[in-house]
Amino acid sequence: MLKDKHPIKLVTTLHGTDITLVGSDPSYYSIVKFAIEESDAVTAVSHHLADETADKFDIARPIEVIYNFINPSDFKQTAEGKRLKRVLAPNGERLICHVSNFRPVKRAYDAVEIYARLKCAENIKLLMVGDGVEMPHVWSRVRELGLEGSVHFLGNRGDVYRILEVCDALLMPSELESFGLAALEAMAAGCAIVCTTVGGLPEVVTPQCGFLHEVGDIDGMAESVCRLLNEPHLLGEMQENARKRAVTEFDIRAKVAQYINCYKRLVGKSEPFGPEYRTARHLSD
Repeated sequence: MLKDKHPIKLVTTLHGTDITLVGSDPSYYSIVKFAIEESDAVTAVSHHLADETADKFDIARPIEVIYNFINPSDFKQTAEGKRLKRVLAPNGERLICHVSNFRPVKRAYDAVEIYARLKCAENIKLLMVGDGVEMPHVWSRVRELGLEGSVHFLGNRGDVYRILEVCDALLMPSELESFGLAALEAMAAGCAIVCTTVGGLPEVVTPQCGFLHEVGDIDGMAESVCRLLNEPHLLGEMQENARKRAVTEFDIRAKVAQYINCYKRLVGKSEPFGPEYRTARHLSD
């Protein structure tokens, strides 16, 4: 609205719910469409989100995809992680994890149903990390199934990456994910992934890193978890592939460089990186 009077370049980044939930609400639709069309550049965190935005808002302009990222130096085994493992699995239990904001779209309820169907459920714990509106519903189901002793609710945590590092696999039965940052962070921590094949998740999780299922395929996801826990070689291979993919394809240094390039193009300075790139590179030091 101000660009005719003030020559300030504007970059709009689309993350997900800003489009899939808020943006598509009739009361916000026109202003979101206006913001996208009037921005000097638009980026999205996945090809799925870029395509969905173009379709939902009838956008003809190009949308550049710059994936979300992780800082590899955050995901290193430490003495703290080993202590946490002893706390969470004092008797050598296998750990699987669900991380979300417990909104209906995350289908945290399905994570409990998957765990309840595990035919290899002896000596396995399910860790539920996060909080949200679905928490009472999920907790009630845990009690109905008599699983209070093996399903643990850890609440919102600032050390999720440490929890992921001591888990074998991540359960992500979401109905929609514009990208799937929890899956990426779990991969960086060395977790195999069992998730749904929705939204941007297939762009993050490959078949070499885990198992992808249709939404609601509770029995199939339970079978995949059991297969991982029953086949150590397969589990180890997928964990290693997940870790390698996360740190090579989604490194913060490469993604920050893409953003810097985007900004430079807007101001007509798209020459090779100088001091700015060194700054981005040092973010992971």
